[in-house]
Amino acid sequence: MAVSKLLSFDLCPGLLNLAERKLYSPRGFAVSEGLASVVTHDSSPKAIREGWEELLRFVASIQSGRVRAVIALQRFSSAAQGDPVHRAADQLGTLLRTLFLCDYFSNVAFRRELHTLLN
Repeated sequence: MAVSKLLSFDLCPGLLNLAERKLYSPRGFAVSEGLASVVTHDSSPKAIREGWEELLRFVASIQSGRVRAVIALQRFSSAAQGDPVHRAADQLGTLLRTLFLCDYFSNVAFRRELHTLLN
């Protein structure tokens, strides 16, 4: 999801099991009591900062056509989990998914449009 956003297009995550989805926030971020049960403080802005420049370089390579998207995204396979670029994209992706879910649950027009497109 992070790579697609950096390439200037939106991907909507799957809507299955919405009741089981969690919202992610950075560690130390204050959350109201009403949201505490659905928020996980497991997002690391530090990981995003540490891998940001390489992530931008990675996305620029795709955008410029120097690397085919399929080949580049293979880098994000399970073997790349310790890589700072993978971690930065993963952490950014969780925050972007949280923003999507907040829009989905709070914006009725957005939710209707999504359901119209999916049906």
